[in-house]
Amino acid sequence: MKEPSKRPNININQQVLLIDEEHVWYKDSIYLLRNMSCPPHLVEHQRRALRLKASKYVRINAGLGWRNPDGIILRCVNSEESKMLMSELNDGYCGGHYAHMTTASKIMRSGYYWPTIYTDVYQHVRTCRNCQFFVGRPKLPALPLQLVIVEAPFQQWGLYFIGKFK
Repeated sequence: MKEPSKRPNININQQVLLIDEEHVWYKDSIYLLRNMSCPPHLVEHQRRALRLKASKYVRINAGLGWRNPDGIILRCVNSEESKMLMSELNDGYCGGHYAHMTTASKIMRSGYYWPTIYTDVYQHVRTCRNCQFFVGRPKLPALPLQLVIVEAPFQQWGLYFIGKFK
């Protein structure tokens, strides 16, 4: 009997997220939440957009959390962690090669978030061979009915004369 392959552990909650130049998508939000002012390199319309966007984020230790509409705080992850989460929750023991919305919901229920979660998961599912193999036939929507406009009696009727019946 074969032993299961070794998979990476997705217990990311125990790790402390370190902020560096690579994590550009949430670096400015953490600067705003830490210093209560926008970074000096931003212009006025970028500052306003950052303040509006940062209202949904909270600081968690050295990392960042996103408050979803239900009030649950999801941990923000970087691109390497997001790729690992997508592969584990779609291809791994917790996965099932479901559709992209199901996999994205599963990631968010597990407590993780990044801004491009839906597009990233969609691309991951599109490139997964097993997901494409079990997707099934596409269902076409029903076509709309074509109305037949009748302006005079017997306009749509027709008689075909083929000769005498024998």
